[in-house]
Amino acid sequence: MEFLKVFKSGVFIIGASDGERLNAMTASLVMPASFKPPYLTVSFDENRYTKDIIIETGKFSVSVLTESQEKIGKIFGYTSGREKDKFANFQSFILEDGLPVISNCAAWMICEYCSDIKLGDHLVIGAKVVKSKFGNGKPLLFKQDTFY
Repeated sequence: MEFLKVFKSGVFIIGASDGERLNAMTASLVMPASFKPPYLTVSFDENRYTKDIIIETGKFSVSVLTESQEKIGKIFGYTSGREKDKFANFQSFILEDGLPVISNCAAWMICEYCSDIKLGDHLVIGAKVVKSKFGNGKPLLFKQDTFY
């Protein structure tokens, strides 16, 4: 899988809520799928708790982290929300349409689940972007040795 290292990607926080509790995870496999109307895809490991919430509720947020937010990417990337409330000690977020969005990120989107397809060991979810906003800062680039 060395060839995957040539692909450049940002670092994203995928947020979800089951109505009672917030959850989020770090992702790098996020990409635009259509411009008009705007759609994107997010690739999830099959065991991700966030994926389960998204399929159940049909909506999620995407926060594009800035270069100064690498630590946030690690906070949401190393622990499962099944066992721990990742937002218990994390206050740098706002709620947009009931979904967590990281404060001061480069951009954020609110998405509606449309479809999914299983590819290898991941589930790729297609979603329509229904709301978005640009922030400030240069997007953080994913480096495999930093997050895995």
